Amino acid sequence: TKHESVNMEDEANIELVLRTIQLMCEGHNFVLQEYLRTQPDNIRSLDLVGETVKFVEVVAAEINESNIQLVIQTFDTLVEFCQGCQGNQVAVFNNHVMETINRVIRSGDFGDAKTYEIAELHNACAQLISSMLEDSDAKTVKMAQEIDETLDVNAALRIITKYHECDMAAKKHHVPWPDMDEDDPDLDEDELIEAHEVGYSWFAALASLADFTGKEYHKLEEYTFQADGEEHEAYRVFSKQDLTIEITKDERLRKIHFPGAVWKKYLRSDTRHELNWHVDRSSPTDKIRDFVIRARTIIADIHYQKNLVNSSNIARMLILHKPEWRQLLLFLTAVINALMLGTWKANMGDFNDWQPEVPDWYDMALYISGGLHLVTSCLVCVGYFLVNPPSFRAMLAPYPLIHNRFFKPLVGIQVHRSQRSPLHIMSMYHLLLVVFSVMGLVYDGYFFAIHFLHIVVDNDILERVVQAVTKNGKSLVQVALLMLIVIYIYTLIAFAFFRDSFDTEEAAFCQTLGQCLVTSVRLGMMSGGGLGESIPIPDVYEFRSPAVRTIYDLSFFIIITIIGLNVVFGIIVDTFSELRDEKQQIEEAMTSECFICSRKAYEFDRFGNGFGEHVENEHYMWNYLFYMLYLSDKDHTDYTANEQYVHEQLNNEQESSVFPINLARCLAVQEDQDAEQAERQEKMLELLAKLVTKVDKLEARQDGEERRRARVGGQIGSGGHEDPTRRFTLRRDAHI
Repeated sequence: TKHESVNMEDEANIELVLRTIQLMCEGHNFVLQEYLRTQPDNIRSLDLVGETVKFVEVVAAEINESNIQLVIQTFDTLVEFCQGCQGNQVAVFNNHVMETINRVIRSGDFGDAKTYEIAELHNACAQLISSMLEDSDAKTVKMAQEIDETLDVNAALRIITKYHECDMAAKKHHVPWPDMDEDDPDLDEDELIEAHEVGYSWFAALASLADFTGKEYHKLEEYTFQADGEEHEAYRVFSKQDLTIEITKDERLRKIHFPGAVWKKYLRSDTRHELNWHVDRSSPTDKIRDFVIRARTIIADIHYQKNLVNSSNIARMLILHKPEWRQLLLFLTAVINALMLGTWKANMGDFNDWQPEVPDWYDMALYISGGLHLVTSCLVCVGYFLVNPPSFRAMLAPYPLIHNRFFKPLVGIQVHRSQRSPLHIMSMYHLLLVVFSVMGLVYDGYFFAIHFLHIVVDNDILERVVQAVTKNGKSLVQVALLMLIVIYIYTLIAFAFFRDSFDTEEAAFCQTLGQCLVTSVRLGMMSGGGLGESIPIPDVYEFRSPAVRTIYDLSFFIIITIIGLNVVFGIIVDTFSELRDEKQQIEEAMTSECFICSRKAYEFDRFGNGFGEHVENEHYMWNYLFYMLYLSDKDHTDYTANEQYVHEQLNNEQESSVFPINLARCLAVQEDQDAEQAERQEKMLELLAKLVTKVDKLEARQDGEERRRARVGGQIGSGGHEDPTRRFTLRRDAHI
């Protein structure tokens, strides 16, 4: 109780007991959490949760270096009691834990306790507040309102400012805490809490509270404790680190705050583009499922790239500045080709001389600019292979027999990171960038023109133009093969009967079947009228020869020039139209509906805070990716209840139970109002129906009474008196 003192000899034992209970509740053991509060199988139930709150109230009355670890452990145990167990959350709050928290954050006297120990204590207090606000039902809303009334917000803002200043000092002096003894063998620097973690924990606690109360605590005048407004700067810094998402749990929406902004720099623009334009949008559920699958690959890639970036400044420069290197390569290509356009002159005396006539300074200028171009090409190539390391597993994937033989020991291992074969077209292309750059230096700059094709890379419009040809490449190859077969048949006929019509002076050769085939392909495909236009009919004096040539030339013209080429063009045009329609549908989806909840834009413009605010803050799709990254980087034993739930559901491929499909908090208020109005209307209709039923029964009773009186000879309403049944009917009609 409050009047009992804790002996120094017992502190270690109590701390050990509390730690044991905390570990027993690890992983949000709901059954044990409930049992600690109430034991239905005992004659007398003991509320250990409430007793722990009373205990921390006693030991926190005077905190110093001797008992601060015990206080920290008690708060950590309370956090484990509360996470995922609403009954314990209410019990902790009802036992006036907020008074103890206020005492801790207001106090500036902790004896000789170390600053990092005080930071751990402050962090535990913030986590306890957040754990009491993790749900979103009516009980949590009521508890949040009471926390708002009892929490010393001024002291909380001072804590945020204090640890922001500590974080700035730690970065400046490269020392986490000023009184840290680096020679202490029992001190593990890697396990020490950092100042920015404590500041963010309190920011997240206030932000979670603000989600229920709607208050912006750092802007309200009653919570301003300094004229210069330093707390606003600290709050602003931590708000930049904060990201939010909404999840569904127990059929209720919950808003989650987490520090995920650190991952933003690792998400490249080409990765965003790839996911946005290629994710399966056939249905909201399929879209979320495909998003999660692709997100796992992106997360593995980001972890891999993060290790590269942190290990080498060169890798950081190549990976994080990929667009700039692309632009530099195109710029140097344009400079070299402009130099060639301005200086090259042809040797008119020898048309077989491919080398141009150039000024004396040209070679030096070419070597300088070409050398820079070669270095840039190498950096672009290296940057590509850093992001997309070649994978022999991916190269052998199309060949199951060989793949299973070489990678049989790895069959059970899931490789989430994206894999690209060394023979992939983009891998070969980036190698050729370097090869052509070298050849450009050797051959007077001829090969530098090929690097202009790099403009297609990461260019959405030009990539779709190329896709119009390559997407149905198999169909085009098959049609081309069919046309070649038909031309070969016509070549055999020409070789047998019309080879005298081939004029070698017009470069029409038919001395061999091979020459005849090449000539037929070249002239037949390039001439608008087919072979008949390029191979004249020799002078004849009878009708049979021109008649046969007419059938031959006309059939070739119809089959090859008209049908064959139009089939090829039709495939290309249809593919381009298909890609254009697909692009329009995706653009419409991106601009008219939320990626996460699939609700339409007009709903947010009418009832919410606007569609832009919703998709950029409330349901920002990349925040869900960053949250998955945050969970993958966090120790599983440190998960909160909501984090544990999301982690388990995603691992069980139950994405639709986590993502708020067709749900949004900003629309929930309006939907609740609509539901209440519909419920009121339904009750009014029920009351009206009951009233009509009662009136009908009363009318039937009056009619029965009238018929009974008529049978016994009584006259209703005789003697000039008004009929009472008629009077009731008039009153009823007037009421209705």
